[in-house]
Amino acid sequence: MSTSASEPVSRSGRYFDGRSTRPAEVSLRIDAQQLQLEGVLTQRWALAQLSISERLGHAQRRILLPGGAFIEVADDPCWDVLPQQWGRSGLRLAWLESRWRHALAALLVLIVVCVSGYLYALPWLVERIALQVPATWVSELSRGTLDLIDRFYTAPSKLPAARQQQIRAALAAWRPAGEPLPAYRLHFRDGLRIGPNAFAMPSGDIVVTDQLVALASDDREVLGVLAHEIGHVQRRHALRQLMQGATLVIVINILLGDMGDMSGNMAALMNLTYSRDFEREADDYAAALMRANHVDPRRLADLLQRLDPAGAKESSALIGYFQSHPVTAERIQRLRAPAQGVER
Repeated sequence: MSTSASEPVSRSGRYFDGRSTRPAEVSLRIDAQQLQLEGVLTQRWALAQLSISERLGHAQRRILLPGGAFIEVADDPCWDVLPQQWGRSGLRLAWLESRWRHALAALLVLIVVCVSGYLYALPWLVERIALQVPATWVSELSRGTLDLIDRFYTAPSKLPAARQQQIRAALAAWRPAGEPLPAYRLHFRDGLRIGPNAFAMPSGDIVVTDQLVALASDDREVLGVLAHEIGHVQRRHALRQLMQGATLVIVINILLGDMGDMSGNMAALMNLTYSRDFEREADDYAAALMRANHVDPRRLADLLQRLDPAGAKESSALIGYFQSHPVTAERIQRLRAPAQGVER
């Protein structure tokens, strides 16, 4: 339908004032020069003041009004007298829509770009940003996390002070394997609800539970676990993991809208591969540090097998992919690689 000054047309629409989501039914009258609205208000606008959203199939379109208000209307050739908001992008989308092969190719390109960004660009960017985060922010984040863990999951350590000092002194005597060791603080806790475990905060606070010390056959196994946690601190894994997860939630919400808890769950699932990569990095760091101090990395593998005897068995590739850490069997195999010049 063509529109000219001699052939004005009338249409209906829904008016939104730009401040509320509540629509109001209105009538529109359009000719070659202006658009007139009647309903909740009566007003005229020159067509040059207006723009309309791009055409996409037969979906509803938006006429954008000065001041942030807009009108939703059914698609109709009469709206073609209004300027396209994005130049000729509406025509391009309509052209792509009518040629599904081109649309499919564009979708595949988009998928490749998104996957590449997720696998390469995001880790690269987050790694560099993590190195610039002020130490005060990292300390506050770690202190809050440690307080939360102490409140709900752990209790003060029951290890004698002399035993704690023995482990601290043994670790302090280790020499670095190339790069200097990062600053760290070792804390002992009774792992009431977490059992034999050890973990590192972004600030360098490392927690080891009494249960893990009791599970180890000797202190070299404990030191191997602590070397692994020092590797997490050195590479800022905890901070990078947190930043990657937050970035993924933001991106998912931008692409798919606010999905509440679902977006967080999707981000956590997508972030699993980073967890596995970080664990491998920390294992490699621990193995190098143990060899530099004449301790066989198989000591760490032995404790891993005792920590997770079921996980040490071979798992399917699919199960391994969806685990947050590499399957224990894979980690043990890497750590049990032949080591020269070390004491078993």
